Amino acid sequence: ALPVSCGPFTGSYIYLPVCESGGISLEWFKSAFLPDISFADVDARCSRKTVDPRLTFLPYLTGVNPPEFDPNATGVFFGATIAHDAYDFALAIMCGVACLLRKNIENLQSSGIAFEKIISTGGGAKSALWSQIKADICGLPVAVPAEEEAPSLGAAIIGAVSCGFYTTYKEAAKHCVEIKTIYYPNLQNPEADMQYRLFCQLYDALGPVFSQFP
Repeated sequence: ALPVSCGPFTGSYIYLPVCESGGISLEWFKSAFLPDISFADVDARCSRKTVDPRLTFLPYLTGVNPPEFDPNATGVFFGATIAHDAYDFALAIMCGVACLLRKNIENLQSSGIAFEKIISTGGGAKSALWSQIKADICGLPVAVPAEEEAPSLGAAIIGAVSCGFYTTYKEAAKHCVEIKTIYYPNLQNPEADMQYRLFCQLYDALGPVFSQFP
């Protein structure tokens, strides 16, 4: 089954391959293993780390949504060594979520959908480190709007159009949506591709294992 919904405009559709445990994966890890450390401090400590492309995280704490629907999939850390600490694992979570984002993007591209950039909102968008990781792994610019809470802004835009303050959604978006920062990918980064390939190999290899524990 494909997660396709009717869009807000006539003849439009929304294709939503998502990971419900994307951003929440880092929240879970911090709460469980770094409860006294703020997100800002976690981000700062991770920024001083070098990504180990072997240390890989599958962010399937709540299973896998379509198009790879698998409710039995779980979160997995792979490649841990005695040299790694909690912040290496936090950094691996950021990379793992970025790998899943790339996987979903490639699925959309296989359907003929072209991409110019990623627009990132919500809590994860507040991290320059995480935004740059997404850009590097996905090979696309990551744009962060000035208003990071997109649902609230979207609701306000709908209200503004409905009451006639703006004539169209296009006009409203032109006046209300502003891009604050764009993170451009480092396209000369073979380790990002290596990490993504390992991410995909791990999921494919563990599929039969996940199915043993319904």
